[in-house]
Amino acid sequence: MVRVYEDDAAINGLSFDRHAEMRAVQSFLRGLEIAGQNFMQEPISHASLTEWSSVISVLPTILDELHDVVENDNKKP
Repeated sequence: MVRVYEDDAAINGLSFDRHAEMRAVQSFLRGLEIAGQNFMQEPISHASLTEWSSVISVLPTILDELHDVVENDNKKP
């Protein structure tokens, strides 16, 4: 994917620091590895995502609002 972004930058006349991009990818990968290891060591201690029913109970109009945001975003050229 780094090569794809590098090619895209070249086509569009943008600068691209391959070394910096590779460092960012490696940092992200390391973060995923650490998170995975932590989860495997103590899977129950990690909070799960909030269920939508809980979100809706606090923000009853959230689904309509999300729908409107997506519809408006899709209308943009």
